[in-house]
Amino acid sequence: MLATNPKLRAIGAAALGQVVMFGGMAVVSRHYDHLALAEYGVVFSLFNIIQLAASLRLEQGLVYEHAVEHRSSLYWLTLILIPVATLIVGAGAAIYIGRNPQTGAHAFALAWLLAVATLGSAMGRLHLQLLAAAEQYGFVIFNNVLRPSLIGLLQVAATFVASTSVALVGALALSQVLYATVLGTLAWRAARPCATSASDMKQALRRNAAFPLYSLPQNMLYTVSEGLVPLALPFLFPTSAAVALFWLASRAVFAPATVLAESIRPMVYRDIAVAGDRLRQRIARYALALGGPIALGLLVLALCGPTLFRIAFGAQWGDANSYGLVLGVLVLGNMASLPAVGALPVMGMQKHLFAVEVLGLIARAAIIFLPGWTSPLQVVAASTVVYLAIIGGFYGYVWIIAGRTEWQK
Repeated sequence: MLATNPKLRAIGAAALGQVVMFGGMAVVSRHYDHLALAEYGVVFSLFNIIQLAASLRLEQGLVYEHAVEHRSSLYWLTLILIPVATLIVGAGAAIYIGRNPQTGAHAFALAWLLAVATLGSAMGRLHLQLLAAAEQYGFVIFNNVLRPSLIGLLQVAATFVASTSVALVGALALSQVLYATVLGTLAWRAARPCATSASDMKQALRRNAAFPLYSLPQNMLYTVSEGLVPLALPFLFPTSAAVALFWLASRAVFAPATVLAESIRPMVYRDIAVAGDRLRQRIARYALALGGPIALGLLVLALCGPTLFRIAFGAQWGDANSYGLVLGVLVLGNMASLPAVGALPVMGMQKHLFAVEVLGLIARAAIIFLPGWTSPLQVVAASTVVYLAIIGGFYGYVWIIAGRTEWQK
Protein backbone atom coordinates (compact mmCIF):
# COMPACT_ATOMS: atom_id res chain seq x y z
CA MET A 1 0.00 0.00 0.00
CA LEU A 2 2.75 2.45 0.96
CA ALA A 3 4.65 1.66 -2.23
CA THR A 4 1.70 2.44 -4.54
CA ASN A 5 -0.12 5.30 -2.78
CA PRO A 6 1.65 8.62 -3.53
CA LYS A 7 0.06 10.35 -0.55
CA LEU A 8 1.32 7.68 1.84
CA ARG A 9 4.73 7.79 0.19
CA ALA A 10 4.82 11.54 0.68
CA ILE A 11 3.92 11.15 4.36
CA GLY A 12 6.51 8.42 4.81
CA ALA A 13 9.22 10.45 3.07
CA ALA A 14 8.47 13.54 5.16
CA ALA A 15 8.50 11.48 8.35
CA LEU A 16 11.83 9.87 7.41
CA GLY A 17 13.38 13.26 6.72
CA GLN A 18 12.19 14.63 10.06
CA VAL A 19 13.55 11.56 11.87
CA VAL A 20 17.00 12.18 10.36
CA MET A 21 16.89 15.87 11.28
CA PHE A 22 15.64 15.04 14.79
CA GLY A 23 18.52 12.59 15.20
CA GLY A 24 20.90 15.33 14.11
CA MET A 25 19.45 17.63 16.75
CA ALA A 26 20.03 14.98 19.40
CA VAL A 27 23.73 14.87 18.47
CA VAL A 28 24.14 18.64 18.09
CA SER A 29 22.50 19.44 21.43
CA ARG A 30 25.05 17.24 23.23
CA HIS A 31 28.02 18.89 21.51
CA TYR A 32 27.19 22.61 21.57
CA ASP A 33 26.55 24.81 24.60
CA HIS A 34 23.62 27.13 25.22
CA LEU A 35 25.39 30.16 23.75
CA ALA A 36 26.19 28.47 20.42
CA LEU A 37 22.65 27.13 20.06
CA ALA A 38 21.21 30.53 21.01
CA GLU A 39 23.22 32.17 18.22
CA TYR A 40 22.15 29.47 15.80
CA GLY A 41 18.52 29.83 16.92
CA VAL A 42 18.61 33.53 16.06
CA VAL A 43 20.09 32.90 12.60
CA PHE A 44 17.71 30.01 11.90
CA SER A 45 14.73 32.23 12.79
CA LEU A 46 16.00 34.86 10.36
CA PHE A 47 16.52 32.17 7.72
CA ASN A 48 12.89 31.04 8.01
CA ILE A 49 11.75 34.60 7.36
CA ILE A 50 14.02 35.85 4.60
CA GLN A 51 14.05 32.66 2.53
CA LEU A 52 10.42 33.42 1.66
CA ALA A 53 11.30 36.88 0.34
CA ALA A 54 14.28 35.69 -1.69
CA SER A 55 12.06 34.36 -4.48
CA LEU A 56 9.20 36.84 -3.97
CA ARG A 57 7.02 33.68 -3.89
CA LEU A 58 7.01 33.77 -7.70
CA GLU A 59 8.06 30.11 -7.83
CA GLN A 60 4.59 29.22 -6.54
CA GLY A 61 3.16 30.32 -9.87
CA LEU A 62 4.99 27.60 -11.81
CA VAL A 63 2.38 24.94 -11.02
CA TYR A 64 -0.37 27.22 -12.37
CA GLU A 65 1.34 27.86 -15.71
CA HIS A 66 -0.06 25.36 -18.21
CA ALA A 67 1.98 26.26 -21.30
CA VAL A 68 5.62 25.17 -21.26
CA GLU A 69 6.79 28.50 -22.69
CA HIS A 70 4.91 30.44 -20.00
CA ARG A 71 6.39 28.21 -17.32
CA SER A 72 9.87 28.76 -18.75
CA SER A 73 9.42 32.54 -18.79
CA LEU A 74 8.42 32.55 -15.12
CA TYR A 75 11.30 30.22 -14.26
CA TRP A 76 13.93 32.48 -15.88
CA LEU A 77 12.40 35.60 -14.34
CA THR A 78 12.50 34.07 -10.85
CA LEU A 79 16.02 32.75 -11.41
CA ILE A 80 17.20 36.28 -12.20
CA LEU A 81 15.37 37.93 -9.30
CA ILE A 82 16.48 35.50 -6.58
CA PRO A 83 20.10 36.78 -6.26
CA VAL A 84 18.90 40.40 -6.24
CA ALA A 85 16.26 39.78 -3.58
CA THR A 86 18.72 37.69 -1.55
CA LEU A 87 21.20 40.57 -1.53
CA ILE A 88 18.54 43.00 -0.33
CA VAL A 89 17.06 40.86 2.44
CA GLY A 90 20.52 39.60 3.37
CA ALA A 91 21.69 43.16 3.95
CA GLY A 92 18.79 43.77 6.31
CA ALA A 93 19.50 40.54 8.16
CA ALA A 94 23.19 41.46 8.46
CA ILE A 95 22.30 44.74 10.19
CA TYR A 96 20.14 42.86 12.69
CA ILE A 97 22.82 40.22 13.33
CA GLY A 98 25.41 42.92 13.99
CA ARG A 99 23.18 44.63 16.56
CA ASN A 100 21.91 41.48 18.30
CA PRO A 101 23.71 41.00 21.66
CA GLN A 102 23.99 37.24 21.11
CA THR A 103 25.29 37.25 17.54
CA GLY A 104 27.43 40.39 17.36
CA ALA A 105 30.69 38.56 18.07
CA HIS A 106 30.40 36.46 14.88
CA ALA A 107 28.26 38.89 12.88
CA PHE A 108 30.30 39.00 9.67
CA ALA A 109 30.61 35.22 9.22
CA LEU A 110 27.01 34.55 10.28
CA ALA A 111 25.61 37.17 7.91
CA TRP A 112 27.48 35.81 4.88
CA LEU A 113 26.60 32.21 5.66
CA LEU A 114 22.96 33.18 6.15
CA ALA A 115 22.94 34.84 2.72
CA VAL A 116 24.39 31.68 1.13
CA ALA A 117 21.81 29.50 2.90
CA THR A 118 19.00 31.81 1.75
CA LEU A 119 20.20 31.77 -1.86
CA GLY A 120 20.47 27.98 -1.84
CA SER A 121 17.04 27.52 -0.27
CA ALA A 122 15.37 29.83 -2.79
CA MET A 123 17.07 28.10 -5.73
CA GLY A 124 16.12 24.69 -4.39
CA ARG A 125 12.47 25.64 -3.92
CA LEU A 126 12.36 27.14 -7.41
CA HIS A 127 13.50 23.86 -8.97
CA LEU A 128 11.17 21.87 -6.72
CA GLN A 129 8.21 23.81 -8.10
CA LEU A 130 9.52 23.30 -11.64
CA LEU A 131 9.51 19.54 -11.03
CA ALA A 132 5.99 19.74 -9.57
CA ALA A 133 4.79 21.75 -12.57
CA ALA A 134 6.20 19.03 -14.86
CA GLU A 135 4.35 16.43 -12.71
CA GLN A 136 7.59 14.77 -11.65
CA TYR A 137 6.05 13.80 -8.31
CA GLY A 138 8.61 11.13 -7.53
CA PHE A 139 11.26 13.83 -7.22
CA VAL A 140 8.88 15.97 -5.16
CA ILE A 141 8.48 13.09 -2.70
CA PHE A 142 12.26 12.60 -2.69
CA ASN A 143 12.57 16.25 -1.66
CA ASN A 144 10.68 15.48 1.56
CA VAL A 145 13.60 13.27 2.60
CA LEU A 146 16.42 15.22 0.99
CA ARG A 147 16.18 18.66 2.55
CA PRO A 148 15.77 17.83 6.27
CA SER A 149 18.25 14.94 5.96
CA LEU A 150 20.94 17.20 4.51
CA ILE A 151 20.49 19.68 7.36
CA GLY A 152 20.60 16.97 10.03
CA LEU A 153 23.56 15.05 8.62
CA LEU A 154 25.73 18.08 7.85
CA GLN A 155 25.12 19.57 11.28
CA VAL A 156 26.25 16.31 12.82
CA ALA A 157 29.37 16.57 10.63
CA ALA A 158 29.86 20.14 11.93
CA THR A 159 30.39 18.76 15.43
CA PHE A 160 33.74 17.41 14.19
CA VAL A 161 34.79 20.84 12.91
CA ALA A 162 34.14 23.32 15.73
CA SER A 163 31.92 24.00 18.74
CA THR A 164 30.75 27.42 17.58
CA SER A 165 27.58 28.74 16.00
CA VAL A 166 29.55 29.52 12.84
CA ALA A 167 30.06 25.80 12.26
CA LEU A 168 26.33 25.13 12.66
CA VAL A 169 25.29 27.95 10.33
CA GLY A 170 28.01 26.86 7.89
CA ALA A 171 26.44 23.39 7.86
CA LEU A 172 23.04 24.95 7.21
CA ALA A 173 24.46 26.97 4.32
CA LEU A 174 26.24 23.95 2.82
CA SER A 175 23.07 21.84 3.13
CA GLN A 176 21.09 24.42 1.14
CA VAL A 177 23.77 24.69 -1.55
CA LEU A 178 23.75 20.91 -1.96
CA TYR A 179 19.95 20.92 -1.87
CA ALA A 180 19.81 23.49 -4.68
CA THR A 181 22.42 21.57 -6.68
CA VAL A 182 20.58 18.24 -6.47
CA LEU A 183 17.14 19.72 -7.20
CA GLY A 184 18.53 21.87 -9.99
CA THR A 185 20.20 18.88 -11.65
CA LEU A 186 17.00 16.82 -11.42
CA ALA A 187 14.85 19.66 -12.72
CA TRP A 188 17.08 20.33 -15.72
CA ARG A 189 17.09 16.68 -16.64
CA ALA A 190 13.36 16.09 -16.20
CA ALA A 191 11.82 19.49 -16.97
CA ARG A 192 14.37 21.59 -18.84
CA PRO A 193 12.96 25.11 -19.41
CA CYS A 194 13.08 26.48 -22.92
CA ALA A 195 14.53 29.82 -24.03
CA THR A 196 12.57 33.00 -23.39
CA SER A 197 12.74 36.77 -23.88
CA ALA A 198 12.54 39.87 -21.72
CA SER A 199 9.05 40.56 -23.11
CA ASP A 200 7.85 37.08 -22.16
CA MET A 201 9.28 37.49 -18.65
CA LYS A 202 7.40 40.77 -18.22
CA GLN A 203 4.19 39.02 -19.21
CA ALA A 204 4.96 36.21 -16.77
CA LEU A 205 5.36 38.79 -14.01
CA ARG A 206 2.01 40.34 -14.88
CA ARG A 207 0.27 36.96 -14.85
CA ASN A 208 1.74 36.05 -11.48
CA ALA A 209 1.82 39.44 -9.78
CA ALA A 210 -0.57 38.21 -7.08
CA PHE A 211 2.18 36.08 -5.54
CA PRO A 212 4.58 38.92 -4.64
CA LEU A 213 1.74 41.39 -4.01
CA TYR A 214 -0.52 39.24 -1.83
CA SER A 215 0.91 35.81 -1.07
CA LEU A 216 4.35 37.09 -0.04
CA PRO A 217 3.13 39.71 2.49
CA GLN A 218 0.71 37.24 4.09
CA ASN A 219 3.33 34.50 4.37
CA MET A 220 5.95 36.94 5.62
CA LEU A 221 3.55 38.32 8.20
CA TYR A 222 2.86 34.87 9.61
CA THR A 223 6.54 33.90 9.65
CA VAL A 224 7.64 37.17 11.24
CA SER A 225 4.98 36.71 13.91
CA GLU A 226 6.28 33.19 14.62
CA GLY A 227 9.91 34.34 14.71
CA LEU A 228 9.34 37.52 16.70
CA VAL A 229 9.86 35.87 20.09
CA PRO A 230 13.32 34.32 19.51
CA LEU A 231 14.44 37.44 17.63
CA ALA A 232 13.35 39.75 20.47
CA LEU A 233 14.49 37.70 23.49
CA PRO A 234 18.24 38.49 23.17
CA PHE A 235 17.48 42.20 23.53
CA LEU A 236 15.32 41.62 26.61
CA PHE A 237 17.53 39.00 28.30
CA PRO A 238 21.02 39.30 26.71
CA THR A 239 22.79 36.81 28.97
CA SER A 240 20.13 34.10 29.17
CA ALA A 241 19.93 30.76 27.37
CA ALA A 242 16.29 31.37 26.46
CA VAL A 243 16.75 31.37 22.69
CA ALA A 244 18.59 28.04 22.81
CA LEU A 245 15.86 26.46 24.94
CA PHE A 246 13.16 28.00 22.77
CA TRP A 247 14.77 26.80 19.53
CA LEU A 248 15.31 23.25 20.76
CA ALA A 249 11.76 23.04 22.10
CA SER A 250 10.26 24.43 18.89
CA ARG A 251 12.18 21.95 16.72
CA ALA A 252 11.07 19.06 18.91
CA VAL A 253 7.42 20.11 19.17
CA PHE A 254 6.79 21.42 15.66
CA ALA A 255 8.47 18.60 13.71
CA PRO A 256 5.76 15.91 14.17
CA ALA A 257 2.98 18.42 13.56
CA THR A 258 4.71 19.66 10.41
CA VAL A 259 4.81 16.15 8.96
CA LEU A 260 1.12 15.64 9.68
CA ALA A 261 0.01 19.08 8.46
CA GLU A 262 2.03 19.16 5.25
CA SER A 263 1.00 15.62 4.33
CA ILE A 264 -2.72 15.91 4.99
CA ARG A 265 -3.40 19.57 4.16
CA PRO A 266 -4.34 19.09 0.46
CA MET A 267 -6.80 16.31 1.30
CA VAL A 268 -8.39 18.29 4.13
CA TYR A 269 -8.72 21.41 1.98
CA ARG A 270 -10.27 19.43 -0.85
CA ASP A 271 -12.80 17.82 1.49
CA ILE A 272 -13.66 21.21 2.94
CA ALA A 273 -14.06 22.70 -0.54
CA VAL A 274 -16.78 20.17 -1.49
CA ALA A 275 -18.49 20.08 1.90
CA GLY A 276 -21.58 22.03 0.79
CA ASP A 277 -24.12 22.34 3.59
CA ARG A 278 -21.88 20.25 5.88
CA LEU A 279 -19.11 22.85 5.97
CA ARG A 280 -19.37 23.64 9.66
CA GLN A 281 -19.60 19.98 10.63
CA ARG A 282 -16.49 19.11 8.62
CA ILE A 283 -14.54 21.99 10.13
CA ALA A 284 -15.41 20.74 13.61
CA ARG A 285 -14.68 17.10 12.76
CA TYR A 286 -11.28 17.83 11.27
CA ALA A 287 -10.42 20.22 14.11
CA LEU A 288 -11.01 17.44 16.63
CA ALA A 289 -9.19 14.84 14.54
CA LEU A 290 -6.11 17.01 13.99
CA GLY A 291 -6.05 18.54 17.45
CA GLY A 292 -6.52 15.23 19.30
CA PRO A 293 -3.01 13.78 18.69
CA ILE A 294 -1.41 17.11 19.62
CA ALA A 295 -3.41 17.27 22.84
CA LEU A 296 -2.23 13.75 23.67
CA GLY A 297 1.36 14.80 23.05
CA LEU A 298 0.89 17.79 25.37
CA LEU A 299 -0.34 15.44 28.08
CA VAL A 300 2.81 13.34 27.68
CA LEU A 301 4.99 16.46 27.96
CA ALA A 302 3.11 17.59 31.06
CA LEU A 303 3.63 14.22 32.76
CA CYS A 304 7.22 13.40 31.83
CA GLY A 305 8.51 16.10 29.46
CA PRO A 306 11.72 17.07 31.32
CA THR A 307 12.85 13.45 31.41
CA LEU A 308 12.11 13.02 27.71
CA PHE A 309 14.08 16.16 26.80
CA ARG A 310 17.05 15.02 28.88
CA ILE A 311 16.99 11.57 27.28
CA ALA A 312 16.62 12.94 23.74
CA PHE A 313 18.93 15.94 23.86
CA GLY A 314 21.13 15.69 26.93
CA ALA A 315 21.00 16.35 30.66
CA GLN A 316 21.36 20.13 30.29
CA TRP A 317 18.16 20.50 28.24
CA GLY A 318 15.46 19.41 30.67
CA ASP A 319 14.31 23.03 31.10
CA ALA A 320 13.38 23.16 27.42
CA ASN A 321 10.22 21.25 28.31
CA SER A 322 8.66 24.39 29.82
CA TYR A 323 9.02 26.10 26.45
CA GLY A 324 7.82 22.93 24.75
CA LEU A 325 4.58 23.01 26.70
CA VAL A 326 3.87 26.61 25.74
CA LEU A 327 4.77 26.02 22.09
CA GLY A 328 2.75 22.81 22.16
CA VAL A 329 -0.35 24.86 22.92
CA LEU A 330 0.47 27.00 19.88
CA VAL A 331 0.86 23.87 17.74
CA LEU A 332 -2.48 22.61 19.05
CA GLY A 333 -4.11 25.87 17.99
CA ASN A 334 -2.48 25.75 14.56
CA MET A 335 -3.55 22.18 13.89
CA ALA A 336 -7.10 22.63 15.17
CA SER A 337 -7.52 25.73 12.99
CA LEU A 338 -6.23 24.04 9.82
CA PRO A 339 -9.72 23.11 8.51
CA ALA A 340 -10.99 26.64 9.19
CA VAL A 341 -8.11 28.00 7.11
CA GLY A 342 -9.22 25.68 4.30
CA ALA A 343 -12.74 27.07 4.56
CA LEU A 344 -11.68 30.69 4.02
CA PRO A 345 -11.54 30.47 0.17
CA VAL A 346 -14.95 28.77 0.17
CA MET A 347 -16.36 31.64 2.22
CA GLY A 348 -14.44 34.40 0.43
CA MET A 349 -12.69 35.44 3.64
CA GLN A 350 -9.00 35.26 2.73
CA LYS A 351 -8.54 39.01 3.18
CA HIS A 352 -9.92 38.75 6.71
CA LEU A 353 -7.05 36.44 7.66
CA PHE A 354 -4.47 39.02 6.60
CA ALA A 355 -6.09 41.65 8.82
CA VAL A 356 -6.23 39.24 11.75
CA GLU A 357 -2.57 38.27 11.29
CA VAL A 358 -1.63 41.97 11.34
CA LEU A 359 -3.57 42.41 14.57
CA GLY A 360 -1.94 39.29 16.03
CA LEU A 361 1.55 40.51 15.16
CA ILE A 362 0.92 43.95 16.69
CA ALA A 363 -0.53 42.42 19.85
CA ARG A 364 2.31 39.93 20.16
CA ALA A 365 4.92 42.67 19.73
CA ALA A 366 3.16 44.88 22.28
CA ILE A 367 3.16 42.08 24.85
CA ILE A 368 6.79 41.14 24.24
CA PHE A 369 8.08 44.66 24.77
CA LEU A 370 5.99 45.47 27.82
CA PRO A 371 8.28 46.50 30.69
CA GLY A 372 8.53 44.40 33.82
CA TRP A 373 9.09 40.89 32.53
CA THR A 374 11.29 38.91 34.90
CA SER A 375 11.83 35.74 32.87
CA PRO A 376 11.92 34.78 29.18
CA LEU A 377 9.33 32.05 29.76
CA GLN A 378 6.84 34.69 30.90
CA VAL A 379 7.34 36.56 27.63
CA VAL A 380 6.90 33.41 25.55
CA ALA A 381 3.78 32.31 27.43
CA ALA A 382 2.07 35.71 27.50
CA SER A 383 2.71 36.51 23.83
CA THR A 384 1.52 33.04 22.81
CA VAL A 385 -1.71 33.29 24.82
CA VAL A 386 -2.55 36.72 23.42
CA TYR A 387 -1.86 35.63 19.85
CA LEU A 388 -3.92 32.46 20.24
CA ALA A 389 -6.79 34.43 21.74
CA ILE A 390 -6.94 36.66 18.65
CA ILE A 391 -6.50 33.90 16.09
CA GLY A 392 -8.76 31.50 18.00
CA GLY A 393 -11.49 34.12 18.23
CA PHE A 394 -11.33 34.65 14.48
CA TYR A 395 -11.55 30.95 13.67
CA GLY A 396 -14.35 30.54 16.17
CA TYR A 397 -16.20 33.24 14.24
CA VAL A 398 -15.46 31.40 10.98
CA TRP A 399 -16.96 28.21 12.40
CA ILE A 400 -20.08 30.00 13.64
CA ILE A 401 -20.91 31.63 10.32
CA ALA A 402 -19.91 28.55 8.29
CA GLY A 403 -23.49 27.32 8.57
CA ARG A 404 -24.89 30.24 6.62
CA THR A 405 -26.62 29.24 3.39
CA GLU A 406 -24.63 31.65 1.21
CA TRP A 407 -21.45 29.66 1.90
CA GLN A 408 -23.18 26.45 0.78
CA LYS A 409 -23.46 27.40 -2.86
